[in-house]
Amino acid sequence: MNDRDIIFLLEDNSLLLEQLKEALEKNEYIKTQANVFPCLSIELANTAYDEFKDRIACLACDSNMSSVGLPDNLRSESKGGLFSGWLWMREKIIADESLADRSLVYSAYFDELQKVMHQNPLFSKVPCVRKKTISTWDNEEIIKVIISILKVQKGR
Repeated sequence: MNDRDIIFLLEDNSLLLEQLKEALEKNEYIKTQANVFPCLSIELANTAYDEFKDRIACLACDSNMSSVGLPDNLRSESKGGLFSGWLWMREKIIADESLADRSLVYSAYFDELQKVMHQNPLFSKVPCVRKKTISTWDNEEIIKVIISILKVQKGR
């Protein structure tokens, strides 16, 4: 494994987080490339990110979650939590632009999120995966994007 060996998952639904974590850990390619680190809230992610930021090979995040843990100035942008995860990720990408190439966001509110993301060319690099519903997602699509990100990282 290279120095970047963490897949950092931010998802506030514990069942969905566990399902995705398990699916990632079962994937043969991912098992040889990275360890999965799950976070259930922005509050927890703030601390964990600082600890692992130099090791993150891929940052994957749900856009819709509680805004608790976001700075006050971003809460008004979260639209009641619709974009909280994305806003948290956006601030990390602004602080480290190389993270744009190592991130993906997923959302049941795909169209609305795409409009917000593409207001800045830096964020147009970040893949966005459409969740089928608010409570489920297509793990295969997320896993494909994560594998693609890891392969690019390995090639560097």
